[in-house]
Amino acid sequence: MLFQQAVLELGAQVTVLDPARVLEDGAALEEIARLLGHLYGAIACDGLPPAVVRRLTAAAVVPVVEVQALLTPAQGLGADAQERRRAAQAALIAALR
Repeated sequence: MLFQQAVLELGAQVTVLDPARVLEDGAALEEIARLLGHLYGAIACDGLPPAVVRRLTAAAVVPVVEVQALLTPAQGLGADAQERRRAAQAALIAALR
């Protein structure tokens, strides 16, 4: 939720897919990655197995980022939600460069 809110505040559009449903049809994973790459400027993964993230990264035409890897530094910033969102935004921008 923190990541989604931070991205929305940057003006991005967000679509959330149910990973269980996406993973049910493994053959279509590459097609989904290509489609998302044409619709969005990046794909963020949260809680997906590393092998799935690697397949998405290989098939996508846009950057694929692992949300937990980005947010780990932001989670240690205390209770200030605005500070955590700003840290998440900075991490996302750095990851996409």
